[in-house]
Amino acid sequence: MSKGFDILMRGLGEARDHIDGVKKHPVRKLLIKPVRPLSADEFKELRKKTGMSQGMLALFLGVSAKTVEAWESKTNPIPGPVSRVLPLLAEDPEYFERKEILVSPDHSASN
Repeated sequence: MSKGFDILMRGLGEARDHIDGVKKHPVRKLLIKPVRPLSADEFKELRKKTGMSQGMLALFLGVSAKTVEAWESKTNPIPGPVSRVLPLLAEDPEYFERKEILVSPDHSASN
């Protein structure tokens, strides 16, 4: 059998053991709030709050600058994942620096 199949079967066995009470596994229960879609104006305001240009935000999100421009000009709807992440970025831009997702030019030059 393949390695993937073996991993899947082991996981199913662990799930069965947990359901049958043979072995307890930690379970984390979360309530996930629905994504609130951002309007184009909210999107632009949050982008500006991050201090990023359209091009910089596009690089961060993995989309083209034209896509960001289309969101801000109400040409295209803003996708859910972006509506979830952009408020987090605007709230704490340094978080992404601490996680080294955003790296300042001065920092990268010293490494």
